[in-house]
Amino acid sequence: MKTNNGFVVPILLGIIILLLVGGGVYIYKNQKAEAPDVVDAGTQNNVITETEILASLKTNWQIIQTSISFRPTHPGTTAWLSPYSVQFIGNNNLFVSFEDGYSVGMAVLNFTNGQFKILETFKNQGEFPLVDWQNLVKKYGDASYSISTYTVSLMRNNEIVSFQELTKVPENVFVKDYFVTPPTKNTYTYKNHGFTIELPAGYIPHEEESEGGPYISISLPSGGLSYVKDVSWWVKYDLPNYTYIKSIKIGETTFNVYTYSGVTFYWFRQGNVGYQFSGPNAAKIEEMLKTFKFVGWAQS
Repeated sequence: MKTNNGFVVPILLGIIILLLVGGGVYIYKNQKAEAPDVVDAGTQNNVITETEILASLKTNWQIIQTSISFRPTHPGTTAWLSPYSVQFIGNNNLFVSFEDGYSVGMAVLNFTNGQFKILETFKNQGEFPLVDWQNLVKKYGDASYSISTYTVSLMRNNEIVSFQELTKVPENVFVKDYFVTPPTKNTYTYKNHGFTIELPAGYIPHEEESEGGPYISISLPSGGLSYVKDVSWWVKYDLPNYTYIKSIKIGETTFNVYTYSGVTFYWFRQGNVGYQFSGPNAAKIEEMLKTFKFVGWAQS
């Protein structure tokens, strides 16, 4: 009986070879997929290494500060202390503020390939006027970079806040008077009948033609205004009932002050029209009148 052993051996060898080759490819692919990505450290300076840069700055500061042209002036001090404020502005550049316990200074540093380089220094300066800071950021920074600031001490809500180490803060401590909160404008300029005045935001005056004389009554937050369209009528019918008190300049305008039935009136005349302000609280009226301005009417 004839057997097929002669054919079985080559077939088995072929299967074994295919399995070995396939397994090798599988192992290679898995190892390749699990290999960690290589990240260019240069691209990380602006994103994930601010903390590392701060640590490097602290470690190497004694070497860096020797390159600062102006030296400490505090008696017995030969080196600048570690920066108390740092600000990252993009392009691998940063601002630093430092002192010796007596004098202050500032510098622009570049951090590339693990090395610091001084680009510019500022003697006896611990902060910049806003315009100067903006110009320096434009010169050394990146407009698309989200600026971040670190400090060990700052003013917040009129109180000194201190940290044990450089801490990221929202305040721009590199700008002069950063802690002064600009007043929020909660008024708007009302303009009509030849004058302007600041009124509370959202307040809309109500106007109504008077039936007892040639004037328009305008409601105001503190009292009201009578816009007199014919001063001669007011002089003839209203003035004789008033008691003159004084003339007073409020803001940019001089008013004649009168009283009638216990109410104080503030009168301003321009040509043949007049403005009569009144209300139960004279102090509030005068505060409002500080923003009154006669601007005239547009010429057609």
